[in-house]
Order: sequence, then structure tokens, then C-alpha cells
Amino acid sequence: MKKIYWAIQSLDNAGGTEAVSVNLMNLLCPYYDITLVSNFAFEGKGIHKLDPRIKVECLGLPIEVSRFDQNAGKYGIRHPLKMLKLVHKALWSFYFGVRKNRRRMASLMEEDALYIGSALDSYMFAPRGRKVLFHYHFDADKFFSFVEKWGRGHSRKPDGWVFLAKSIRDNVLSKRKSLQGKAFYVHNPIKFPLSDVMEYHDNAILFVGRFTAQKDPLLALEVAKELKSRNFSFTLDMYGDGHLEEEMRKYIEANCLDNVRLVTGTPTTPEIYQAHDLFLFTSQYEGFGIVKGEANVNNLPVVSSRWKGPIDEVFADPRDGVVIDSRDPKDYADAIMKILETKEKALQSKADVHEAAKRLDDEAIIASWRSILDPYFEASKSE
Repeated sequence: MKKIYWAIQSLDNAGGTEAVSVNLMNLLCPYYDITLVSNFAFEGKGIHKLDPRIKVECLGLPIEVSRFDQNAGKYGIRHPLKMLKLVHKALWSFYFGVRKNRRRMASLMEEDALYIGSALDSYMFAPRGRKVLFHYHFDADKFFSFVEKWGRGHSRKPDGWVFLAKSIRDNVLSKRKSLQGKAFYVHNPIKFPLSDVMEYHDNAILFVGRFTAQKDPLLALEVAKELKSRNFSFTLDMYGDGHLEEEMRKYIEANCLDNVRLVTGTPTTPEIYQAHDLFLFTSQYEGFGIVKGEANVNNLPVVSSRWKGPIDEVFADPRDGVVIDSRDPKDYADAIMKILETKEKALQSKADVHEAAKRLDDEAIIASWRSILDPYFEASKSE
């Protein structure tokens, strides 16, 4: 069976990159012998549900480095010693330790196996002498940013790239002609099946995302404050974790937002989505916005910011929800109140989303990935 070594940061990370990568491995393991490589140490079996056919290896890098941006934001100038230790560990892992981890990866892999890297650290650890694909989880602006280019400058060149959307791939190709024929795109799979559950829950709103600047949960709280000022009856459940949690709790207390609940972690079952009526999405930027798809297949209309990324491709069907061009809480409140104006309108929105979500089909995603992967194995045979 064709062998793939698929590298992610850590099985303990609840981010979209890990969720998408694990979901793809679960979909593709009937066709390939897959080994998940966790670059960073993790406790137990991690938080993501793996098909038992998928094997797991771990490079054992310090877990604090896997979310460098979050930990740096948490320490800042208030904890200089902790910050220095974090920087030291990051430099050791990503600069001095690169060759060691490349050699270790190469020792794990058969010569005809394929390596797939899913984040910047796994790009840097991609072994030489093997076929390598990089799966890119962000937009074209991020692709051409200084940090990304610096990281790729310390990585081997991959044999191909897989982007999350056609618009991202086309944007990259417009500036990197050398990637012609080596750049592909496949939309993200959704880990939940299309649901038939369409019940009304008294204007229950859901937010899912890390409590970090990228996801901008403070904007979601400002929207909640605006809705409360209009005497609109609702609840808001916010699933996530991150260094902004303390600030969020203070905001909730200061504004008496008793109908807002913070829940540590991410929704692991579709029933959590199905217990709500609308999904609020306030990100600054995204690769593809996987939680938007999860909301849609569970029949939730989405009120979303116009985040940097392929948002028009993600919201290809107007029944998916509403995209707000500003970051003014009043505009989000207007959209929410329009969708949830009455019980009948809320249920009709769910029915409309259900019809639109039928296009989010796993079989098409599997076929696209196989059409990309199989030629690399054939090329390895002929070399």
C-alpha cells in the first residue's frame, strides 16, 4: 500500500490546521498507509479522533513552542524570563534542531513514501531524498509574508503545493510562475455529516475559535453588548481557549453579559452546533474557515466578518449566511436580528442553509486528493 507520512504540529492542538489534517487522513486511510507525525509532544492520544488504521509518531519538540504566537502574547513584557526561555526553545527547535529533525524524519520513512507537511514547522523538517508535498492552510498574503518566506527559506523545496482554494492558488501562481504544474487546490472537508436536525433554540448564537487576536472574540462580545442594548433576547456560547480569555471574562462582567458563556475547548459533536440557531464568525483572517462549513452542515446560517482569505469562494452560495464588510458591532447586530427576527424566519434560514450545504461532499474531496497524490507515487516508481 502507498505510504504517507503526514506531519502536523501536535495532536493536542485544537486549531483548524490540525482538525483539517486529521479529517483528511481519516478520509484517505482506506486508500493509503498513513502515519501521522506530531512534531510536538502531546499528552495521551490527543484531542482529535483518529481512524485506528492511522499510526502515530512523535518528534517530541517542546509543546510551548507549538503555539508560539499565543504564548508570546501571554508572556509579553510582563514575564521577560519566560519570554526569553520561549524564544530560546523556538530558536533551538526551528533553527539549530532543523537538521536533526530532518534526519529523524528520513529515518522514519521508506524511500518511496510521500511526506506531507501541514504547517511552517513541518515544512522545515521535510526530509531530503523523499517526495514532499506542502499543504498550505492560509491565504496568499500570508504565503508571501516575511515570516513565511523566512521559514520556507530554511526548508527544502517541495515537489508540490496543495492550497485550500482556487483563488489562493491562482493568486500565488500569478506571482510564482515557477510553481505552474506543481500547485493544486482542494477545499477543506467537513468532519460532520449533513444534519437533518432543524430545531429552534430561542435565538441561541454560537462562536467557535481560539481566544486570540486572529479570531477576534472581543468583537463577538461587542456584538453581544450591542444586541443587549437593543433588548434583543439571545444567548451566546463561545467555545475556545487562548490568552484573551481573562480579558474576555472581565468584559463580560463589566457589561453584565449574563447570557454569554465561555466554554473551554472546541465542539466535538454535531449536537453542540445543532443546539444553536446562528453562527457568529469574527476572524481577521483565515485559510478557509473550517468552522463555517461545520456550522453550515449543521444547518446554521453564518454571520461573518469579511476576513482576509478566499471568503467569496467559501460563501459561494448566498444561503450560507451574511458577510459583513465592516467591523462595526451594529452591522453584525442588524444582520443577526434580521435572520432571527421570528421563529419562522430562523427555521427558514436553517432550511435554506441545509439545501446549500448539500454541495459540501466528501467524495469529491477524496477524488481530488487521490488525483494529486497518486502521480507522485508513480513518479517515485519510475525514478
